[in-house]
Amino acid sequence: MMKCTSLWIWIAMCCLDGDLEELTGALESRHAASRRVAIRALAELGSPEAWELVLEGLADPAGEVADEAQWQLAHAPLEDALLGRRGLRSSDPWVRQRTAELFGRATRAVDGRDLARDLSRREPELSATLAWSLERLARAGSLAGDRERCAKEVARAVRFGGQAGASALACLEALGGEELSLELS
Repeated sequence: MMKCTSLWIWIAMCCLDGDLEELTGALESRHAASRRVAIRALAELGSPEAWELVLEGLADPAGEVADEAQWQLAHAPLEDALLGRRGLRSSDPWVRQRTAELFGRATRAVDGRDLARDLSRREPELSATLAWSLERLARAGSLAGDRERCAKEVARAVRFGGQAGASALACLEALGGEELSLELS
């Protein structure tokens, strides 16, 4: 099985020369490995059109393709699109979840308030992932924006309980804990 997968990757790499039209066509392949390689090549191409196609890869039914899109988007200059209907506000719960996680892997500064405003008792898994991402950003020194307002939103999420509440509590500690004492009293 491994040799077969490697063969598909090799074939895809040889056949795709970086042309946007060819890469777009490769996204229609029935082979997930070819689509994954196309996602990687599109990210390397780096044009706005290419990044839009990588963003669509978050919804690919094959986990390896969506994983590749998620990884590449963590380094993409698409924050507005990721916060919108094709990212955190997508109708697809898996796209929302993947987008929430990719922010925690981002190598650039991210406005914490943009993420914290999507914390919701109705979506505990998403809220747990958003709090995890906020925690990682805070620990990495990559959390931009109004930290106090972000911390207030996260403090409210502690009351969600479960994994979302636990993640929010860990996030508050990473944010400095000023809101922590208020939330626990």
